[in-house]
Amino acid sequence: MITTLKVEWIRQDGLPNPLDKLGVSLGFFRRFADSFWKATGMEVDLVYADGEPWESVARQVKGPFCRKLALNPSYAGLCSECFLGACQVAQLKNAFHTVSCHAGQNFSVRSLGQIGGAGVLILTGRVVTTDHEEIAEDLTGTGPESPHIKTEESYQSALQLIDLSLPFLRLRLDIDLLLASRELPPLVRKACHYVDEHFRENISVASECGVSTNYLSHSFTKQTGNPLSRYISAVRIGHAMFLLQEAKPAISEIAFEVGFQSLSQFNRTFRALRGMAPGEFCRQERGSGREKADSA
Repeated sequence: MITTLKVEWIRQDGLPNPLDKLGVSLGFFRRFADSFWKATGMEVDLVYADGEPWESVARQVKGPFCRKLALNPSYAGLCSECFLGACQVAQLKNAFHTVSCHAGQNFSVRSLGQIGGAGVLILTGRVVTTDHEEIAEDLTGTGPESPHIKTEESYQSALQLIDLSLPFLRLRLDIDLLLASRELPPLVRKACHYVDEHFRENISVASECGVSTNYLSHSFTKQTGNPLSRYISAVRIGHAMFLLQEAKPAISEIAFEVGFQSLSQFNRTFRALRGMAPGEFCRQERGSGREKADSA
């Protein structure tokens, strides 16, 4: 069971919180976070640089270990202090800043800059690496509330995956913020929602929206700054990147699973968005753990 923590961050300037808008839009980032959790066993979320560690898009702490600490007044203050210190350092770097907290948990934050006038970061981790197992066990013992244990290699691989995903994530976050704006036409909202739900299919978005292809394409580009075709490709490639980490599915199977009609089309699109061929990405992700193990 996932417990939602009721925490409000009040901005000093009294303006609305930008992540509140994201939280009530299409919910893409929540689905991304769920997929990342299933693939890596690590949380990923968006947080305020000067807010609380529990105030985020998802507003849910998935891991039972961190959830237990968050609900314990004896530890919540230490968590906030540790979190704010990490955010200050992360905003000076163009990379993830990783911290081992007072409870032996590893978490990492990376600045995404200003969104709606507030500093926003991407947060991941909230797991224990093998170097800190004993600290975590002293605090919680073992059982259903014991922390997730990750090797340092698998932790770093998960950070690398997020780094590779950042261009895709930023595109989606920009569009989600636009979707949260009242000025965005219902037509564009409907188109994005349809793509998110049916990207695996051979979709005809204009037909679903009841307008011509040219009209929808022009409207979408004007309102979001991105062509509709790029949006569809970003959604499909983002899901493909998770599937490519698994050892079993073939690249051709993944291409059709996420909605492409041919392997060549998938290869061209993947290279255009990721800067490398899917086979290269696949070898890099699947082989990183084995290479590190062999060199140890």
